[in-house]
Amino acid sequence: MTHPAHLSRIQYIHQPDGRVTLDGLPNVTVAIIQEQGIVEGRDWQHELGLPTYFEEYEEMARPRRSTSGRRFRFVLMDESVTRLHGNPRLQPSRVLLPYPTRVPLTLSHTGFIVGSVYSFLLGSGAEKEAFERVGMEPPDFTEGQWILSEAELFDSPLADKAWQGLQQQIFTHTCPVLFRKPDEPIGGGELVEVALTPGDYPGCPGARILKTWTA
Repeated sequence: MTHPAHLSRIQYIHQPDGRVTLDGLPNVTVAIIQEQGIVEGRDWQHELGLPTYFEEYEEMARPRRSTSGRRFRFVLMDESVTRLHGNPRLQPSRVLLPYPTRVPLTLSHTGFIVGSVYSFLLGSGAEKEAFERVGMEPPDFTEGQWILSEAELFDSPLADKAWQGLQQQIFTHTCPVLFRKPDEPIGGGELVEVALTPGDYPGCPGARILKTWTA
């Protein structure tokens, strides 16, 4: 059976004790931000006029087409301090990227896919002039190494809302979802998904949206 293109294989379950687990993967530990369960985040769903129930989201998430020409460039990650417990730093050079395939782009951590990430470029401030020579503006706020990425939204009602959120700067950051084996050092892992997120409590403060455009 083919997995639906609009549903992530990663479905989060919020437990009564504050833990976050993954549906069907009880032995996987999910790293959450330190403020999880303590603060009230931005109500971006209300701002975008989104529905309440799963079935309504699922209907909106079904793509009319897998491409729309609506694209954006962003910092996927850098080596700045994260908001995860213990404040670890990600290590971009130790992250396994999916090239030449794409990874899903989800609307926050809802489990609904609104597009795909198709480009990954590892760099650092040391290569600033080289990037400028080929017409790319490297980020000037990052720490250490960084990965610059680009994504394209689906043509779906939910992706329309994602685009609205980007244009209104409701979504200002992204969150890379990494799968790491228990014996692997913190900071690396395999990139399996990217989430669009608001900027009130980003897990990776350096993972910012840089530019949007239509092609």
